[in-house]
Amino acid sequence: MKQYEWTRVRIQNNEPTLEVPKGSGTVTINKAEKWEEAIMSYYGRANYDFKSKYMVEGQFRYDGSSKFQAANRWAFFWGASLGWRITEESFMEASRSWLNELKLRASYGNVGNQGGIDRYSGVAL
Repeated sequence: MKQYEWTRVRIQNNEPTLEVPKGSGTVTINKAEKWEEAIMSYYGRANYDFKSKYMVEGQFRYDGSSKFQAANRWAFFWGASLGWRITEESFMEASRSWLNELKLRASYGNVGNQGGIDRYSGVAL
């Protein structure tokens, strides 16, 4: 959890080179805010390898952010991949003198991002 504090101050009759108010200046606090933001994630991954040739992997994330309303605060994201170590196949034996290892891999997944979203952006005005 992060805590933020923000204050906007307006100062008249200040010394520009020192950026400090003079004794005769007026100080006005226009706005002061304080808020907290929090994120939390659960993550998991499972792998399976069969005969060092065939690989399967699955992963998931369950993310929550205080930037969203309670109904939309949590979301599930996942991914999966398949791999085939083709150099372990018998038809590739002749090429092992010059080819050490060759693996073909395909993957798919979806991800989420809260970057660029301000607090309470999901609230309709």
